[in-house]
Amino acid sequence: MKDFNEKCIEQVKQDNDKFKIKSVFLPNPAICSKPEYCLIAMEPLDKDLDLLKRKIDKGYQNFVEGYEELILHYSAYSHLGDEGFNYYITDLTKGSMTSKDAKKSKKERWPKWQELLKEEMALLGNPKRIAIGKGVNRFMNNKKSILSTDDYILHYSGANNGRRAKEYGFINNKSPRGSLDSYCKDIDEGKFQEFVMKKFIKRFGYERVNEVEREIQKELTDARRKLYALYRHNFESLTNNGKVLHLP
Repeated sequence: MKDFNEKCIEQVKQDNDKFKIKSVFLPNPAICSKPEYCLIAMEPLDKDLDLLKRKIDKGYQNFVEGYEELILHYSAYSHLGDEGFNYYITDLTKGSMTSKDAKKSKKERWPKWQELLKEEMALLGNPKRIAIGKGVNRFMNNKKSILSTDDYILHYSGANNGRRAKEYGFINNKSPRGSLDSYCKDIDEGKFQEFVMKKFIKRFGYERVNEVEREIQKELTDARRKLYALYRHNFESLTNNGKVLHLP
């Protein structure tokens, strides 16, 4: 992946020059070199890019230091296919930027990353692709896209709380597997923390152990339990039926 990352760094520089934006290449954790599934989000966002650069210099990576992101990893490890690290997670574009820059350049910038995403998928052995968010799913399945997805899950961000709550309620009532409320009770905080510290970050030698440990000491709220329950159902549905049950 080293040569591929260099190409991504160069594309970030080109984006900054062409679109008059500021973005920083943000590396992804090396979870699995030949995964069965690849989760694809849109792009990393950050308010303070100078601080981000300093954090990257100290080992910071994408998709690691957020409670909701860690729930996504725990759910994928536990319920997507056979239990284990059979998945990878990446972004459609690899430059972290402010939401303002992301919005003003997205329409022109996203298509320019298509060839690199195709190359990344080939390096990973062409896994099944799962979009994180409806926007990414819509973009990757339009007529001009060179890659498509097998399905999507809703994004874990706070901005998506309303949509996730509606989908949770729909699945809770419709699922033949039973109520998602029972899944909320199944997540064990101790097992979750053990997964993060003893399996997940050790998998790729993450350096910022203290930062991750502080994150998982936060409260396992009802909203986070429901996020786990929703992702668990999503991944079990993908594993067993090849598709996710979504709110119409």
